[in-house]
Amino acid sequence: MAELRAEVAAAPRRGGATARRIIKDIDAGCRSAPECELRDLVLTSRILPEPR
Repeated sequence: MAELRAEVAAAPRRGGATARRIIKDIDAGCRSAPECELRDLVLTSRILPEPR
């Protein structure tokens, strides 16, 4: 994973937003698209705590 992070960090900023977002989601513990979508919904909640 460290090599992938280094590769994305070295890549041009233009066109790399998706790769950076995916790495951020993986670091947050997401392992599937639905899981990441649920996490995003929970983060916008004023009632629910941040998911772990």
